Amino acid sequence: MTYENYRYISWSSGTPITGARLTQMSTNIQQVKEATDDKPQGIIKYAKNTTNVVVSSGSAQTEQQIVALQVGSPDNRVSADANRYIRLTFNLTGGIKLSAQGAEDLTYLLKIRQGTFGVGGPTTLATINLSPPSYSYYDVSSSASNTTETVKSGSGPTYFGAGQYSIIIDSGSSGFTNQSFFVSLHRQNNSNTTNAPGYTVVCSSTSPAEFYAEDVGGVA
Repeated sequence: MTYENYRYISWSSGTPITGARLTQMSTNIQQVKEATDDKPQGIIKYAKNTTNVVVSSGSAQTEQQIVALQVGSPDNRVSADANRYIRLTFNLTGGIKLSAQGAEDLTYLLKIRQGTFGVGGPTTLATINLSPPSYSYYDVSSSASNTTETVKSGSGPTYFGAGQYSIIIDSGSSGFTNQSFFVSLHRQNNSNTTNAPGYTVVCSSTSPAEFYAEDVGGVA
């Protein structure tokens, strides 16, 4: 328990230095250290993508990397001390854009994975299931009681999936060094893939796809 053995030591002019006082001071220092070490340490590594990830219809069922914490310039691989909670957070501000209708019962699988994209067998840490809304709307421009759905035009695309997604992992008793993580997306077939459109993960300087690792505290 934090500060379980902490005891206040009072000092005044002429107070004798005893073994008991020195021992308690050492205990107090250790208690403060343990309490401080257990606090969150904040963001460890950060990366962002400001370039659209454009995926054609034919490649939509293939996993696509969006952003990664990996070796490069700068080196964004993640290291953590033993027994720490590490939160991996992905911010998708621009969302996923569909510019045509078709195969709207498909599921988009957003994944946070450990490893390097396209190398070996990365470990899936989290899978987020995303479903797009219908590519249609009720056109009430001429009648407020219109009950007929109208398919959108290419100039009015559908956006979905914007938000923040995160997972907390335990660094374990040994911690880890120079680990890579990435966020990916692919489309999973359901009952109907007819006329399945391509899609774009919208990334720009004002709508970046951000990915970061954050130390959120010690494992109690």
